[in-house]
Amino acid sequence: MELVLLSLFILLLNVLLLGAGFIIFVVSLLYGKYYFDYSEKNGKRNWYNFRTLFIWRVIKWWFKYKIVYDGDGEETKNTIRRAKTPLIYASHPHGLMALQTVLTFAMINKEIEDKEIYVGVHKLVFYVPFLREWCLWFGGFDISKENVKHMLLTKKKSISIVPGGVHEILTIKNKHDDYDIDGDDSMVYKKHTGFLRIAYENKIGVVPVYNDGENDIFYVWTINNNLRKLCIKSFGYPFPSFFIGPFRVPLTTYIMKPIFPADYKSEKEFIRGYYDKIDKYANKSNKSKKLTNTTTVAVKKDVHECPHCNKIFFK
Repeated sequence: MELVLLSLFILLLNVLLLGAGFIIFVVSLLYGKYYFDYSEKNGKRNWYNFRTLFIWRVIKWWFKYKIVYDGDGEETKNTIRRAKTPLIYASHPHGLMALQTVLTFAMINKEIEDKEIYVGVHKLVFYVPFLREWCLWFGGFDISKENVKHMLLTKKKSISIVPGGVHEILTIKNKHDDYDIDGDDSMVYKKHTGFLRIAYENKIGVVPVYNDGENDIFYVWTINNNLRKLCIKSFGYPFPSFFIGPFRVPLTTYIMKPIFPADYKSEKEFIRGYYDKIDKYANKSNKSKKLTNTTTVAVKKDVHECPHCNKIFFK
């Protein structure tokens, strides 16, 4: 009897495995048509209704997310409106997942003048089934030099990029770490200047964008930072990276006045002009977080009261 039951069990298991294998085969066959259609080169699967789903508004509310235009907001908006070419919206810092870039440019915002901005994404993302579709639906495209030129010069569409890329993941030092009161949360990776050279050569305006709070969404730590640098060179991503989160922190995206090549005498000055604008907000953000962290550490120390003068001091 036991032998019969065992045989039936093995038979049932084989049927289930064959059935699962057949389903996987059919799904792979059907999905392969979309997986190998090279949509990531031109963003052709941009889906407006996906970019306006209610869930994105809930996420924005949860993070207390807001967009602030630099200086006189209307003047900055008018400069963007009057641009005669597509624009490059370049954001810093990347953070762990570039969430603010997604919320600002991948999702439709009434505060953003251009309603069809395509978002540059690392090519590795498009190798992951179904995550690839999610990126394509919000207007994602493979962020290569050829594709950037195609989007700007052929399709005449504005794009959003995060030029610091995965290198800026290495600079994350969180406010959640009580000991890191001197950490430079707002470090900006400045060696990726190819997008600025493309902009200068083709007389395309660049909009500097700073994502305040991006580096506070996740607490990130690693076994060895040198190992992560080696993995970036080898695989394009800083493995191993461990994180906890997301934390509910206020997120503010600062959109600055565009810079145009015509206003600069050389490519070098143009590049410097862009990073001067980014550094303005990066330094301001860093000073604010240092003050907050220092205060937090002080409060956590033992509090004592002088019995003679009633003054409060920390020990």
